[in-house]
Amino acid sequence: MEIPQLKRDRIVQYLQKLTNDEMDKEEKIDWDYIKHLKHPEIPLKLHLNILGTSSTLEEGTSEEEYLYVFEEFKELNQLKKAKFISTTSAGLAAENSINDLKLEDRSGSNWRKYKLHLEQNNGWSDKSIAELSRATEWILQQLNLKNNSFEDIRKGLVLGNVQSGKTASMAGLMAAASDHGFNFFIIVSGMMDNLKSQTEDRLLNDLNSNERIQGSNWTNIKNIHNKNRSHHLSELDVSDRITNNNIYFTVLLKNVSHLKGLITWLKKDEERLGKLKVLIIDDESDQAGINTKEMSTKSDQKEFDRSTINKNLINIVHLEHNGKSYGAMNYVAYTATPYANILNENEPESLFPHHFIYSLKPSPLYIGPKQIYGIPADTDKDQSLDIINLIDDDDLIELRSVQACYKLPYTLEKALIWFQIGLAILRTHDFKKPLSMLIHTSQKINDHEAIKYLIEKWFTDTSKEQFLKKCESVFIEEKNRVTAETFLDILPDYELDIKVNPSIIEFNEIKPELEYIYDKSIDTIKLFGEDKVFSESMHLCVDNSKNNTVIDNKSYRLAYPNKQQLADMKKAPGFIVIGGSTLSRGLTLEGLISTYFIRTTKIADTLMQMGRWFGYRIGYELLPRIWMSSISLERFRFLVEIDEDLRESIKEFAKLNKTPREYGIKVINSPDNRFMQITGANRAQSAKEAEIDFTGYKPQDINFTNNKEKLKQNIQLTEAFLSNLGNSENNFNNNGVFWRGITISQIFDNYLLKGFYFNKRTAAFNNLESIKDWCSLNKFNTWNVAVAGKIKQADTAETWKVDNKYLTKANRSVKGDIIKDENGQEIVSIGVLRNPNDYIIDFDSKPQLADKNLSNEKIRNHSAQKETPLLVIYRLNKYYEPANSNNRQSLNFDEDIIGISLIIPGDNAVPRGKYLTINPVHVIDDLEGEE
Repeated sequence: MEIPQLKRDRIVQYLQKLTNDEMDKEEKIDWDYIKHLKHPEIPLKLHLNILGTSSTLEEGTSEEEYLYVFEEFKELNQLKKAKFISTTSAGLAAENSINDLKLEDRSGSNWRKYKLHLEQNNGWSDKSIAELSRATEWILQQLNLKNNSFEDIRKGLVLGNVQSGKTASMAGLMAAASDHGFNFFIIVSGMMDNLKSQTEDRLLNDLNSNERIQGSNWTNIKNIHNKNRSHHLSELDVSDRITNNNIYFTVLLKNVSHLKGLITWLKKDEERLGKLKVLIIDDESDQAGINTKEMSTKSDQKEFDRSTINKNLINIVHLEHNGKSYGAMNYVAYTATPYANILNENEPESLFPHHFIYSLKPSPLYIGPKQIYGIPADTDKDQSLDIINLIDDDDLIELRSVQACYKLPYTLEKALIWFQIGLAILRTHDFKKPLSMLIHTSQKINDHEAIKYLIEKWFTDTSKEQFLKKCESVFIEEKNRVTAETFLDILPDYELDIKVNPSIIEFNEIKPELEYIYDKSIDTIKLFGEDKVFSESMHLCVDNSKNNTVIDNKSYRLAYPNKQQLADMKKAPGFIVIGGSTLSRGLTLEGLISTYFIRTTKIADTLMQMGRWFGYRIGYELLPRIWMSSISLERFRFLVEIDEDLRESIKEFAKLNKTPREYGIKVINSPDNRFMQITGANRAQSAKEAEIDFTGYKPQDINFTNNKEKLKQNIQLTEAFLSNLGNSENNFNNNGVFWRGITISQIFDNYLLKGFYFNKRTAAFNNLESIKDWCSLNKFNTWNVAVAGKIKQADTAETWKVDNKYLTKANRSVKGDIIKDENGQEIVSIGVLRNPNDYIIDFDSKPQLADKNLSNEKIRNHSAQKETPLLVIYRLNKYYEPANSNNRQSLNFDEDIIGISLIIPGDNAVPRGKYLTINPVHVIDDLEGEE
């Protein structure tokens, strides 16, 4: 409805006045009361006339005009209220809570003891502990303290971040639950012995940390699955007293013998079984325990045939022996990649999180996927740390046949040198903790040995003079890439001071330490019986499933010094770690400075778990660097979008009071990256494979090839398309022109599908046929089209002519490295094309905001244009020199670039529309090789 701007403004101002008190108090707003202007006893039409006569509203404001503006205002303000809720709750539950348990902060409580441990030994801030406390109490209130029937068993999922400290939440939940009568904890921890040992040691240390502080005695029952077990069930003190001072936990691997052995142990004493109040914590819950067998959908089938580990886990959760079961049973899954958990079968007896899902908020100190790769940003500002280096195709080819190489590939040599530079910098600053380099190449044992040989050969063949020269060159190239200023721009809430800043260090300051590192060269971890001995050399480790051999007291398996050994060392020890599967999940690499990553996979959750470089980098925040291929980089960037979308969806459904069952959890299935799967097809029992919903899809063109002929072709096609659209309108602030009511056929058949050239790496635009079909099926047949650019009065070199108007071209610079395709043509990424203002580029009047903090995307989603898809066209200057060249390169193309952005209605809050299968199209050859 067209409403004069002044009339609209006056309505909004008056409605704002009516709602201010309720919104300030953050109380529930009675919108029906506001709709009737707080006087339901007066007919609305009469009330509007009164307000018009008194000049509160414009005279002549009709009932229809008022109600139209009211609905817009209501939507915007409801969004503001929901925004508050989403920042204070990240849980999705069948009920708000099923008990009123609180964290016990009294003297002698296990929660208080654990909290003091975090403060005193781990240096946690008050803010981080408050966040952990809130999360722990929320999860605690979803647990059941009784088990009278099958329905009493509670099953939930806690979503963390890779390397973000999920173990801290697990330990906190164990401590809090033990204060309320839980007496037996089962931790199911991955498939690797080294990860199991790491988990056991960490939990025992965290929960029994300080003997001087009162609290329960935590006992780790080792080898519970076999005859070498440290305790029998009949020996446990599991009295009903909440004040019982004995709490037990056991850590198991996800293998059949461990799980069946636990079942046997539990059945040994049914009386004590009935007194066990159990919390099962399934660490890395998407690994191994997911049902991978195809399940029948026949309605008459009573039992499904599940995969063995999944079946045994379910048997433990639902254990009943001689009519006896647990005193209480709760199953809580923890993972950073929950796609298999929520897409797997959801039968009542399954491990699906029927009762709750909670998304942990990482500490402000956490450096995760979105900080490293950026989030799908709608801004001209770079949103990622500049720590990625690309491995070129020549090196990838060499590394595919690494056993035949005679020297280190250039990029691997550079990564190795950077590790030694980082080691020197931190040793110079008296950093004493272990520091690591990860070389993650493939699963092949022989490849690991070949890399090890090439590193040893490099140290032998490189003279000290060559070494120092190479170090200086790499140092100069890398030192200014991440400064304290740019780091804090990406992590504005970072709570600590940046103490080590390479950009203000001179090479001569670290040269003596580099000489020392060169002289000491590389070594191995020495073994003398059970004792590990470390040196001031760099320790070369090859950590894989077969490397358990000890020859001449040398071990290549990764291990770090204990606290006492570290205290006795004069310098921070260094570790160069070469490995495969054993380094892919769960295991923490301490002090990770340099990562060389050439392995990849098409499975999203597997790839995310390989990101050992996510985590906490306290004291060396500006030093980490990663080397990977351009395809791996694009895949990780898409993973960020999957991850962020899932976490936001949990918040959205929490606001709607949806249960996990009602949630019908939806994960982006990759119109952006058709060469990825969310999880293995056999792990997604409840999902329809390869189905895409384009609701709220907003792709933007960011990859371009410097091909003069193709660039000119795009310009000519664009000009011809625009010339046939008729007369344009100026947007409300003259930042572009737009056309209304353009048919979907005009946009796709007469333009985007008529020969427009897209770089193959912009996968979204290789699926335009599917996008068009989906939009047609969902009745998005009429679009708006806009061209971005400030409207000028004269034709200059910085403008182009559109509908007899002169619009400025856009300036974008190159993000990351410039690479070349098979024809030697440059390929660049600009990172981001769309500007936030472009979401409202087709508005003819300035939006009247009830909430000044709303993004333009949210404004569009709650405006008259919310159901109108939008095509935005950009013409980029072929030459552009960025003002800040630290982490950006100049664009230098032969012709101007046409960039495309699509905005399809929806905010992904509720699944909508039909699904389409993306047809496979030609993909770039993957030089890394797939798994």
